[in-house]
Amino acid sequence: YSKAIEANPLFSKAYLNRAFVYNKLFQPEKAILDFNFVIQLEPKCDRAYSGIAISHYYIDDALTTKQEGKYLKSIESFSKSIELNPNNAYSYNGKGWIYYCQKKYLEAIESFNKAIFLEPSFKNAYFNRGLSYRSVENHIQAIDDFTNGIKISFFNNWLFYSERSFSYNAIGKKT
Repeated sequence: YSKAIEANPLFSKAYLNRAFVYNKLFQPEKAILDFNFVIQLEPKCDRAYSGIAISHYYIDDALTTKQEGKYLKSIESFSKSIELNPNNAYSYNGKGWIYYCQKKYLEAIESFNKAIFLEPSFKNAYFNRGLSYRSVENHIQAIDDFTNGIKISFFNNWLFYSERSFSYNAIGKKT
């Protein structure tokens, strides 16, 4: 992407994609610079705000140990992304994950509900909502979500089975 940016310094999609790569490489500071440049070029780019939210999540998760105020910039950025594109299931899932990390399980469930409403086959949202339900000791709903994830996920669904077994165990059922 850097070569594409050299050839065309205003190529916003190259900056956007490079920023996502920086996030994958756990270089969130570099990602934020590129996402912010994309926003300067395209102020309504919801994916850039989602990317910034993820970058701030990495930074907060690595540096912040105090719960108060943790992930605030991530929530703000996901909220902006949702404002720009209210049909972006991935932003709702991301916002829900941040709430889950903050131990705000009911808010997390609400965000995951919206993500699943928008994209009924979104297996990560089912998984995350299942974790949230289990955290509020609603094991029946957690089992339902993990089971739905198993039905949706043809490959690599061992994690759904594993988490579902924890919920079954919590209500005294053997798997």
